[in-house]
Amino acid sequence: MTRRVITANLRLLSTDAGGRCSPVETGYRSLVRFQGTDKVFGFELDLDSDQLFQGRQSTARLSFWAIEDLPDLFAGQAFELLEGTRVVGHGTITEPNL
Repeated sequence: MTRRVITANLRLLSTDAGGRCSPVETGYRSLVRFQGTDKVFGFELDLDSDQLFQGRQSTARLSFWAIEDLPDLFAGQAFELLEGTRVVGHGTITEPNL
């Protein structure tokens, strides 16, 4: 299976702001919705640190497996990190073509 990997700065919402109740770690799978699109895309996370806690930020790589449907991605493009329909974080692409 062909994948596309991007690098991004991620920030998880705090639990009080509607975010997760627990941190995420490498291997976490969820969904993103990129600025300017209505579609959601599945990814697998590879963090630079052991875990990303609520209310914190980190650099990470997101590996997408349905690459034929991805829109054109660019550095500085914002996205929402979703669990189902709930927004649990935000991100900004730093390197769109790894």
